[in-house]
Amino acid sequence: MTVKDFIRNNLFKAVAITITLWLVNSYYKFMSAIKISVQGIEASFHDVAAKKYFGAGAEIIYCNSFEASCLALVNGESENCLMAIENSIAGPITKNYDLINNFKLQVNDEISLPVELHLMALPEITIENITEIHSHPVAINQCSKFLQTHGDKKVIAMDDTAACAKRVAANNLKNVAVIAGEATAKKYELNILYHNIHDSENNFTRFLILSKK
Repeated sequence: MTVKDFIRNNLFKAVAITITLWLVNSYYKFMSAIKISVQGIEASFHDVAAKKYFGAGAEIIYCNSFEASCLALVNGESENCLMAIENSIAGPITKNYDLINNFKLQVNDEISLPVELHLMALPEITIENITEIHSHPVAINQCSKFLQTHGDKKVIAMDDTAACAKRVAANNLKNVAVIAGEATAKKYELNILYHNIHDSENNFTRFLILSKK
């Protein structure tokens, strides 16, 4: 190989590497600039869906209600809102259709997320230690067969699957188990006692990607 060929080949590689690094850096800058409002807290199903669609670099704005997530979009706190609209088992969320119409939002895209529900508790806790099971009402309904086999446990419907898990971890509730997703167990360092306790394998939730018109 001549000196000229050596310089040409290495110059080509250097240019290719430079362009690649620029593209990667630009991509992450772009993704990190995107602000997405969702209902729920970190590790909720909305959070998982938003990060799956927009990427891990997106900034998630957590809201305490669907209406609040829409208001964050309308008020300019976020560029997009990701909101659940239908579950394959529970059906459509009609109030969210009303929010889209009332706030005059535009539907840009959608993403479907499989709903896999697990029973989790604090580390070293066994099912024998559990007296109560907490979760969102929809999640409870979708695990009815499992819950029937543990009829000695008091089932309590609460606000949000991830919020239930966070509450158990924060308050060291050794007698309480939670029905939630795997991301929730990882985030709040809970141990999964039983995997995939949902009744139906064909369980998906559709989320809409919304923006202002």
